[in-house]
Amino acid sequence: MSVRSEMNELFDNIGSDVFTVHHVISWAKENPDSALYRELKFDDDASAAHLWRLHHSRVLIAVYLTDDKGERKTISLSIDRVSLGGYRDLDAVAHNKDLHEIALADALHELERVELKYEHIQGLEKVWREAEKVRAKTKRGARDGRAAA
Repeated sequence: MSVRSEMNELFDNIGSDVFTVHHVISWAKENPDSALYRELKFDDDASAAHLWRLHHSRVLIAVYLTDDKGERKTISLSIDRVSLGGYRDLDAVAHNKDLHEIALADALHELERVELKYEHIQGLEKVWREAEKVRAKTKRGARDGRAAA
């Protein structure tokens, strides 16, 4: 079975109103021949520890690299995620036209993902319309990936 099929089967048969990561971990641990077991690196503690440290470091960057008001000082741009990833100084990005355009396009793409996730929730229509107006004005933020005419 694949990770997708195992996750869907687990979700469908959980017998609870709330599906948690603890369900996934417990099931994977009890099923050492599963794709989830391998995906969660139960067979390789060193790799699992490294992945955890990467994730935790990202959380630490988000939490602790802030200004006096508690606002983030860094941004992760899509162009940097192509290789090893990384973070840039938010002020430097804001003052560089090309990087600012990339950040705006990234934000609009993220907003589009949020819209797809919450499009069924009534009351957000105005938000989606405003986002579309901004998207239409930007080169990289157009929904079809091309510059707006």
